[in-house]
Amino acid sequence: MNPARLSRFVTASLLLALIVVGAYISADISQFSVPITLSSLFVILAALFLPPVWTAGVIALYLILGAVGLPVFAGGATGIEVLFGPIGGRFAGYLPGAVAASLLSGQTLRRGDPKRYQGPPTEPRRDHGWKRDALAGAAFILIGWSTAVTWFAYFTGTAPWSTEATELILPLGADVAKVVGAILVARQFRPHPEVEHSRVDQDEETDKGQNDDTLASPTGASTPAPSGSPESA
Repeated sequence: MNPARLSRFVTASLLLALIVVGAYISADISQFSVPITLSSLFVILAALFLPPVWTAGVIALYLILGAVGLPVFAGGATGIEVLFGPIGGRFAGYLPGAVAASLLSGQTLRRGDPKRYQGPPTEPRRDHGWKRDALAGAAFILIGWSTAVTWFAYFTGTAPWSTEATELILPLGADVAKVVGAILVARQFRPHPEVEHSRVDQDEETDKGQNDDTLASPTGASTPAPSGSPESA
């Protein structure tokens, strides 16, 4: 396993563990037991740190663990009935919301592949990371909460604009704060594409220099005979 893939695997594993731990840090603020947890903080962090496929894998594994009986949902809840209950849309919205956020934040461009960065090498690349991350966070919230409200309305037979359904968005302010926090963390610790690109360029220049030295050496030069041999006498 190459270092980049190993690093991504470690990051994904850590974020999965943090999503589970975050589910136990929760508070209910409505009669419908809509939980505010730290899980969504780590879900959006996964989207900001990992490519879409890896993000989908982390979220899907989290949902599978809960569905098969492990207590990984809010407050230690577990079972398929949680996912297919009135508030199951909160968890169901994690997957499309996180994948969309990963795509919008440009994680497909953060793989250390110089071919993904076009343009003259002397032209400075503008950093649009803040805009991308803000758009990703907005998409995560919009997709997540629209899924939650629609899901609740379907399973309870109420209209999406009913008082009961709209009460689900009471934790929206907390999610906005968590998205802002996740963006700040990502901006601080996530490798910048320009840095990864420069490292790849340096490695390629080093390899090219070594190859040039090898080609420049005389092909017909004889290898020095070891000391003590008849030829060196």
